[in-house]
Amino acid sequence: TALQGTIRSPGYRTGRYRNGELFDWFISPSHVYSPAVVEMTFAVMDLETNYDVLRVFSDPPTNVKHIMTITGSPDIFQISIRPPIGLQFATDSTQAKRGFHMNYRVVTISGGNCVPDSFM
Repeated sequence: TALQGTIRSPGYRTGRYRNGELFDWFISPSHVYSPAVVEMTFAVMDLETNYDVLRVFSDPPTNVKHIMTITGSPDIFQISIRPPIGLQFATDSTQAKRGFHMNYRVVTISGGNCVPDSFM
């Protein structure tokens, strides 16, 4: 995984994701030798509330811990989590919306002070 990048829901550029889909992404940066977090900034989030979701997990694939489930259309927000990170986008079979656009970057923590998984 690159030290920074963008993840968009399928169909984001054309205006709508499709119904009945399930997609997984993993952010597991290589060549990071210091304690680090992945800062994820969600610039756009437009999902069918309570039915289409983006789930965020830490430590995939071995010790998977569910961190949060995002749905609906919250304002721009940022979360920071220690890598590796898993994302799962799941849609139901009814309404489709625009989707999500997320930018991420790996930030090393100086001085060896590692923060717990946190929300910003």
